[in-house]
Amino acid sequence: PKKKILFPKENIFIKKHVEIMLNQQKQIIFATCDIETTNTTPFKPYMIGFYNKKYGKPLIFYGLDCIKRWLIFLRDKVWYYKHAAFIIYAHNGGGFDFLFILRELMNMDDVVIKRAIEVRGKIIQFTCYFNFKGKPPKRFIFRDSYPLISASLDRISIDFDLKFKKLTGTVNYDIITTENFEEQIKKQNITKYLENDCLSLYDALAKMKEIILDRYGLNPLECITISALAKKIFLNKYLL
Repeated sequence: PKKKILFPKENIFIKKHVEIMLNQQKQIIFATCDIETTNTTPFKPYMIGFYNKKYGKPLIFYGLDCIKRWLIFLRDKVWYYKHAAFIIYAHNGGGFDFLFILRELMNMDDVVIKRAIEVRGKIIQFTCYFNFKGKPPKRFIFRDSYPLISASLDRISIDFDLKFKKLTGTVNYDIITTENFEEQIKKQNITKYLENDCLSLYDALAKMKEIILDRYGLNPLECITISALAKKIFLNKYLL
């Protein structure tokens, strides 16, 4: 049985604070992001989308400095529980998105990157700490969702019967350059595709969490890979 923490009556405030902190430590707040880049080398990001249900709809940052402005937004504006885990997912992030995000983070002051996990040449997770103007550090975990849901976003949206399925139609990425991306964003309505991809990935993670919690009483977002989740289900459901 778990030991109870006993507090004198005069320390009721401390008791409430500790209970809140312990409850927050069990929480996982998650969000999704996706990057659009030019198709000519070197690739240049010109849009990044970010979604968490708190904001109601995806937030889009435009321009060749979009990632820097988004990271500053995370540092200065994003609300989260101090003791909770805030995980930002990108599908195939280790193979693409994180390359641009890490490069920008390394050019920022007062940023510490820890606990990078590399698998087959891809960084599938790393933790970023923002230490800004003497404030308590803000911690964000960047995680690739592909090792947990190993399929294309299009396939996932069909298999999970998601509300936000991959949009039909095509975007001609080959013609997008650093000189014409603003024109092409409007002409090809690329914002709509980016918003949908952020929503679709968020929807998929939420659906997976709902299914695994219902069947096994476990939160799959505590695991980085599908094999780690399978092991956890086996140990908790069939062995322990």
